Amino acid sequence: MSPTAAPDDRLLIAEEVMLLMLPDDGKVGSALENARYPLTGALLVELAARGYVDVREERKTTYVRASGHGSAGLPDDGLLADALTALGDKEHKVSRFVENEFPKIAEAVLERLADRGIVAKETTKSLWVFTTTQWPQKDSRPEEALRSDITDVLEGRADPDERTGAIIALLSAAGVLGSLRPPLPWNKESRKRAEAIASANWGSAAVSAAVESVTYAVTAAVTAVFVATTATTVINT
Repeated sequence: MSPTAAPDDRLLIAEEVMLLMLPDDGKVGSALENARYPLTGALLVELAARGYVDVREERKTTYVRASGHGSAGLPDDGLLADALTALGDKEHKVSRFVENEFPKIAEAVLERLADRGIVAKETTKSLWVFTTTQWPQKDSRPEEALRSDITDVLEGRADPDERTGAIIALLSAAGVLGSLRPPLPWNKESRKRAEAIASANWGSAAVSAAVESVTYAVTAAVTAVFVATTATTVINT
């Protein structure tokens, strides 16, 4: 995948999701085990917000395809262009796209954040063979601003907009909203508000449809991984 950012330099929803999922020490480990699903979903939401894709539902199955707007050319942003290219001129089930596309998207997003100077890329070798890469925070301002916006929404001081609503919905679908490090405000009230945001129509019709279908797909993908991992663990014990 191309990590190239658009000239306007605005963070993508996928980059903001990664900032929240990535621990400050930059050790990816299990914290990003299933990150590919909300990150891929975030690309579809961003494309919908920019008018590049259409989402429709038929018999409880949701489909996505490139819209006519995309005929004017690919997005300037490399990741969005890759996602639109992957869609091609065919219609795809949202669930299959989220589950199967871009298995290396986490690395691509981290590379972008490093290029922006938000995180540092530190690669070390142990025993001259095993390579480990960490992504510690370098510039805390983007994440601090994002956390402030998300906190205001979770604590009821602000209504969600298309970006904060999508981020909360994606992290909630991935099952990590309440376990981020450092943590966001998480109690009975903020949990209820997050659940309400995840199921509400707070954006445009296109974005709301994309977020709803993507969150279902992310939840299903993460659940399937958990079930498969649990089954393997049980068999091997």
